[in-house]
Formats: sequence, C-alpha cells, structure tokens
Amino acid sequence: MNAHTDHPSWWGISLAELRDQVISGERSAAQLVRESLKRLNTYNAAHRIVLELNRQAEHEAQQVDEAIAFCHAEGDIAQRAEGALAGIPVVVKGNIAVRGLALSAGNPVFGQFVAEQDAPAVATLRNAGAIVLATVNTSEFAWHGTITASSLGGTTTNAYDESLSASGSSGASAVAVALGITPIAVGTDTCGSVVGPAAHAGLVGWRPTFGTLPTEGIVPLAPAQDTPGIIARSVADIQLVAGTLNLTQAEVSSGETARGVARHLRISYLEWPLQAPGAPSLTGSQRQKIRSAVAEKVRSSASLLMQREGMQEVECTLSAQEAHQLLPGSQYTEIALALEEFVASGACSDDVDSTHELVAHALKTALIDSATIERWLKYARTHPEALAESLMRGAEQRRAWLEYMRANSLDAIIYATSPETASHDWAGTAAAGLSSHGGSPSITVPIGKVNGLPVGLTVLTQPDADVLAMNIAGQLERLISTS
Repeated sequence: MNAHTDHPSWWGISLAELRDQVISGERSAAQLVRESLKRLNTYNAAHRIVLELNRQAEHEAQQVDEAIAFCHAEGDIAQRAEGALAGIPVVVKGNIAVRGLALSAGNPVFGQFVAEQDAPAVATLRNAGAIVLATVNTSEFAWHGTITASSLGGTTTNAYDESLSASGSSGASAVAVALGITPIAVGTDTCGSVVGPAAHAGLVGWRPTFGTLPTEGIVPLAPAQDTPGIIARSVADIQLVAGTLNLTQAEVSSGETARGVARHLRISYLEWPLQAPGAPSLTGSQRQKIRSAVAEKVRSSASLLMQREGMQEVECTLSAQEAHQLLPGSQYTEIALALEEFVASGACSDDVDSTHELVAHALKTALIDSATIERWLKYARTHPEALAESLMRGAEQRRAWLEYMRANSLDAIIYATSPETASHDWAGTAAAGLSSHGGSPSITVPIGKVNGLPVGLTVLTQPDADVLAMNIAGQLERLISTS
C-alpha cells in the first residue's frame, strides 16, 4: 500500500470540518484514534514510522468525547467551541518532548530519558484538544536532511514508493500525514527538515518565523536555526494550527500583513534553486530528464501565481553564491555543546553525572559517520565558546536578511522546494537556507507530480510575515487545483 491507494474515512475533509464533526458528536475522538492506530499498524512495518506509541491515546480521546458530551448535556455551546483541535490525532517527531514518552531523538542513549512534560508546542496542541498518537522517527539527532534514519527507528520510506527516501529529518512526520494516519504532524526544521519531507510527500509544510515558537523540550541540533514546524494536507489546515499556536495574533494586529494578497505585492521568482545539488546516485541522463520535468512544473506554477492581480514580479539579483555569503548559516560545530547544555538543563533527566560523557557516548552510538562525530566532539573540547558565537552569528544573519528584503522592497520570494523528485538515497531541498538562516517563514505547497512523485514550490516572506506567506501559499494552492 502507499499514498495512492487507501484513504481514511476523513480524507478530503478539512481539519476545521473534522474538528466540527467531533464537537457536534457526528464523529467521536475515540473513533478517530482507533482508526489512526489501525492505519499505523497497517503501514508501520513497511515505512518505519513509529518510535513510541502513546498508550494513553485512546483514553485521552475518550476524555475529549466525555467533555463534549457533558457540554452538549449542559447546552454550553461556548465550551464546546473552545477545542480548536478537539479529538484530532497528531504525531510528534521523536526529538520533541511528549510527556510520558522517551525523548530519544532516535538515539538509544537518549532513549532512556522519559519526558516529564510536553514541549510548549505539544502542550498547546493538547490543550486545544489534540490527541498525541505517537512519537515518530527522525534522522538521528535530526542530522540528515535528505533521509530519515536512526538507530532506534530504522529508515523511514517514502509514502509514494517504499524504495525511495522520505526526505529528512522530519520524514516520518510527513509520511504519517501522507498515509492518512493523522491529519497533522509536528516536526522540527533546522535547514529544510519540515519543508523537504512535506514536499516529497505531496503535503504543505510550514517553517515559522524563527523564534516565534519556543524550542524548550526539543533536542537541539543548531539552536540558532532550530524551530518546530507543522506538516498538513492544506494551507487552510496549517492556518488553523497556526492560529491554535497563537502565532498569527501579533502579525494580524500590525495591519500591513493582515491585508494579505489584497494589497500590491512585490514577488521574486528564483531560478537558481533548480540547479542545486541532488541525488548522488542518478546518472547524468536520469538527472537531466527528471530536472527538466520538475523545472517545467515549477516555472508554470510560479507563472500562474505571478499573473495574479495585485502581484508584481520583480527581478531578484540574489545569486546562490551571494545568498551563501549573506547567509552562511550554522557550521554545525556547536552540536555537542548544544546537546551538553540541553542535558545539563534537566530537560532529559536530573540524574546525569557527566553531561560531557553522556553526550559523547550518545553521539558515538549514533547512526552518523564517525569522522563527523569526532569533529563535533573535538570542537566542543577546543572551542567552549562555539555555541554562544553561533547564536550571535545567527542573530546577525537574520538582521542582514531582513535588511536585504526591505532594501529590495521584497514581500515574497518563491522557488523550487527541491530540484529533483525523491530517489533511493536522497530527497532534499533547495535554497532552504534563505529561511532557516535568514529567519523568514516559509511554506511549501504541492504543485503536482513528476513520474508519480510529488513536486513542491516554496513561498518565503519577510520575518514575522507568516500570515502573508500563508495567504500567498493559499492563492497558489487554489490556482494549482483549478488549473
């Protein structure tokens, strides 16, 4: 089975409609969870999705149903409307704390730590009535961005073809949504780790403006870039979750982004992401054929958007080399230090004798090449200031990027999420650093398929303009569906 052939009972229903069905009593939360668990059991062996099931999920769903039944009996419509995600099953990437489950990040050493409380994003979704079904596989310590593979979870496979990569590092989060196990998933994005898996699963992936969603309770990779993100089936579903997370309130109050696509927008289309590196296993002729088809689909979709009234296409002179000079990003030399600080904070456990020894042991057991691990550990020994310096560089790059977009009067930039479709050993991104290094929000929208595999287009806006990014992405989504 794959994402083509089998759908859950709620497929084709928006997140808001599904929530309303639960609140009205037309559908029960417990029913949704049981269906999700059944689908997870069906697909997990082939796709390697789960790290740990939430054994309380069905009980928590029953509690939601009981609370809704009580509100019905009392005639309290206001109470019944409070749960923006009432009864909605969700999966959470395994590097994010879920109360009572292991905070493993796919690693057996970290797998001994049980989270005592939810990460803030998880807590907010749960408070809105969402039911955490499971923690799901991640590239170990979220390191790989083109595959999802860990010592604990194995290798997660693509929802459209089990022989292909699911992308990384939030690959299992995307696969769970694509296979109809849950309507939404929580991942993390350091440099394309939400938008990449979403694009290669034919989904919408949202990386928010850096710093607007807290990272407490998330095992760090590069703290100057890490953020939680959301994967869903539509832009409208993303908007509902964003509203639940209270991310959009400050933006809407500013007035400028609240008008969304109703005002005159200056948008640039970048061509050079189509030339980004891709799968190492492809031959020259294979690559040329796939890339030509992807490029045609990306350009035609971008053209549809650019022709919309109120949008002005402006030339963007930013080259790939200039983008790298402006936004070099984290050099990933601070990883061991970030992990040590995370463990020392008590986020994993208070019962740790030596954070340095524990982190060194965890990294040496990881499914990451030994030369990379040794480089990280050596840097931690010789450059104890590396983490603080990385955070400072990140802040400087975000300021420089905001100044660049403002100086060029750019409201948005659009580009291919990936130059190629998924391959056996690769399913990556292009130009993801513009968002992850620059702090901008970005959303990938599915624009069709090449050889049966999904292709995505990314919309990026100025930092703190998540509402505008969603509005433009929604326009693109509607244009694609009617073209």
